[in-house]
This record gives sequence, structure tokens and C-alpha cells, in this order.
Amino acid sequence: MFNLFNYLKLMFFKLYANLIVYADSDSCHAERIDSYGKALMVFAPIAFLSELLDVWFIENQSFSLFVAGFVFANSIIGGIAHNIKGDFKWEKFFIQTGKMAGIITLTYVVLAGLVSPIGKNVVTESLIAAFQVATLLYPGSKILKNIFIWSDGEHPPKWIMQKVYNFKENGDLNAFLTDEKVEIDETNFPTDNKF
Repeated sequence: MFNLFNYLKLMFFKLYANLIVYADSDSCHAERIDSYGKALMVFAPIAFLSELLDVWFIENQSFSLFVAGFVFANSIIGGIAHNIKGDFKWEKFFIQTGKMAGIITLTYVVLAGLVSPIGKNVVTESLIAAFQVATLLYPGSKILKNIFIWSDGEHPPKWIMQKVYNFKENGDLNAFLTDEKVEIDETNFPTDNKF
């Protein structure tokens, strides 16, 4: 079975060993050139991916910070909720938080990858905005749901919760962001884990 951690560890050790041979002045020039080439083959893809992520992060800095903040806030609020219920476990806490971060990352990368070949225009910008709102709503709706339950339905207001629920169901970004009144459907409100 393929183990990513072991593969990355092996690549690191290969890179490290080749850099040591390259830096060793007692090695012959052929060995040093060979080690430099091998180190470059390992390091170049890592540097390329790192540069792509850096450029993406600069362009999407506020979105990235909000996603990280929402995942962190959800982990704290979810941990408190499970502690109150009496079923809090550290192992489950870290697994669920990691799972949420992984799902958000994978989903956003796939959705952004679907529109990136098209190029930037009004349609793709709208799609990316909808993807970002949907991505933020995954942890954000869980936070709002717990707050709504803890406040016995007093906060956030039901109309906001209805807008969140409607956006999760139909993805209508315009209806989510406008001041339009929404019909409140009492069957859609959380009582425990329904929302």
C-alpha cells in the first residue's frame, strides 16, 4: 500500500544525501554533478508547487485567512459542544478537524480547477465567488448552527439561518447576499444535528 508520509520522508532523505555529496569537496566532480542533478530533480517539483501555492495565497489571502479562522473556530466551538454533551475525545477532535480542512482544501481545489482553464471573465469570477462562499459556509454553517442551538434560537436571527440553509440547498449567491425577505420554514431549523 502506498504511504505518502514514507514517500515524502524518502524524498527528503534523498535530497539531503545528494546535497551532502554535492557540498563535499572530497567527492569527484562527476559524483558532485550527478548528486546536484538528482537533488534538482527532487527539489524542482517541490519548489514549483511551493511557488504556485505562494502566488495563489497572495491572490486569495483574505479567503485563506477566513477559511483557516472558520476551521479553527469550528474546532473550538465543536469541541466545547462535545465536551458539554460529555463525548469529547482528543483523537476524534483532531481527526474531525483534519477531515474538515482536507475536505475544504480538496473541494476548493477541484472547483477552482474546473474554471481555471476558462480564464478570467465575469462568469468565472461569479463562479469563484460562489465557490468561496460555499467553501466558507461548510465550517461557517456549523458554527452558526451551534450558536443558534446554544442561544435557543435567539441568535443569529432565523432569517439569516434560513438564508444559509437556502444557499446550501440551491447555491443562489444573489439571494444569499441581497436584502430580500425570505420565508421562514420552521422545519429547516436545527434542534440538534439536523441543520
